[in-house]
Amino acid sequence: MIPARARTGFAPVAAVMVAAQAVFCLNDGFVKAITAEVSALQYGVLRAGFIFGFLCLGALAFTGLRARPVKRGAVLARSGLQACSMLLQIFALSLLPLSTAAVCFYTFPLFSTLLSALVMRERVSRVQAAAVVLGLIGAVLIIGPARAEGAALALPFLAAFCYAASVLVTHYHCKHEQPVALVRTQALVALCVAGLALAVVPATSGGVWVPMPAALWGAVGLVGLASIGSGFLLVWVYQRAAPADLAPFSYTYLLWVMLLDFAAWGHLPRPAALLGSVLIALGGIMVLREGRKLTRRFNQPLR
Repeated sequence: MIPARARTGFAPVAAVMVAAQAVFCLNDGFVKAITAEVSALQYGVLRAGFIFGFLCLGALAFTGLRARPVKRGAVLARSGLQACSMLLQIFALSLLPLSTAAVCFYTFPLFSTLLSALVMRERVSRVQAAAVVLGLIGAVLIIGPARAEGAALALPFLAAFCYAASVLVTHYHCKHEQPVALVRTQALVALCVAGLALAVVPATSGGVWVPMPAALWGAVGLVGLASIGSGFLLVWVYQRAAPADLAPFSYTYLLWVMLLDFAAWGHLPRPAALLGSVLIALGGIMVLREGRKLTRRFNQPLR
């Protein structure tokens, strides 16, 4: 049974998760705009470079930002999964409407539920299994009429799978790591992966570096700062609550992103896509109700 302090402390954890989703929504809106001007790989290198640079500068001024990983293998595994997820989603955002890429990516809570059962041997109830099926049906409704987008639709789903795996690594193996150590290592790995890809991918496939105006550099820098903030928030919540408990609060992103997609680019979601979004959100709510039982088995008190 969870200590009382952890039970009463879940509300602020959920609120932080919702706040992180709002930041993510704005970040992805900037990504969509920036990748219209530069390649996805160039943006990936710049974003990771800004994040790593800001954290290194911060470490020079504040000793609290000099933390190092404790479980290096787990931290590197998490960073690799996060880097792959980030790059795949950047490519997805550069090729797909924001709402389509976002809704497909936000199947990650359903992937995390499956991985909890298959890899971590957590029991998945009938309700949780039904939630996974609902999510898949919702994804099919979203994808169905969008065949013209072709293989690009696979990108956000692959990103979601990598992200779900990283969430499990965070919760099960990185609970006692300092958030700054996780975010800094993640940025360094992403910088290396994106830089290597930029060097070897042909220019015809997006592997080209183009000059940028000062305003675009500033926009990437702002996204880097916002990414540091949201990264700290997500590490904080996943160290304190189970992925199944947090799933429904992740879906608040979809509400924000549909509004942003319409306001910025005039993309109206199709009725089938709206229905699919409702089914995915319903699946998340079902997982939340069952997630309380899962939390009682392995959640730790808040510190």
